[in-house]
Amino acid sequence: MDILPLFTCFETLVESATRRQLGIIAEAILSMSGRITMLGISRWTDKGGSYRTVQRFFSSVLPWTEMLVRFFQTHLFDLGSEYILAGDATTITKSGNQTHGIDRFFSGVIGKVVRGLEFFVFSLVDVRERKSFPLVVKQTIRTQVEKEAIKKRKIKHLKKKKVSKKAKRGRPKGSRNNTKLHK
Repeated sequence: MDILPLFTCFETLVESATRRQLGIIAEAILSMSGRITMLGISRWTDKGGSYRTVQRFFSSVLPWTEMLVRFFQTHLFDLGSEYILAGDATTITKSGNQTHGIDRFFSGVIGKVVRGLEFFVFSLVDVRERKSFPLVVKQTIRTQVEKEAIKKRKIKHLKKKKVSKKAKRGRPKGSRNNTKLHK
């Protein structure tokens, strides 16, 4: 499938070279399985998708919100459907120290706090078809003040836990056999 014709709606928003790069990268991402990395994308691309090209594309600033809205209006909008606007955060696990915005976030899928990245997404949801169309995607990046507040809460919580006495393991000292069980 040729993806480039789908991106013609971006003509007034981005340059033709950027649209061509987007087509090459999108095709590679849709072909891949597992983790998506820049190196992996460059390996799955055809001509024109070198590692340096992929790096250049992701370092450029694009009007993503306008592009997503335009794509929805051009290819997905149905006058007969009813849409609602919904927002939700999604967490992706990630290790390492060099990733921008890496922190500890709650993951609803895993059911606990995990190390990774969090993205907040506003989507239009088609009520009848039960499909979501993302319009705005923003990475959650905590400020130093927020990190300090979380740290203080955690310390306060740990102090409360230490104050409460833990029951010792095993049989309590001085307890006798229960004669009712041996009748």
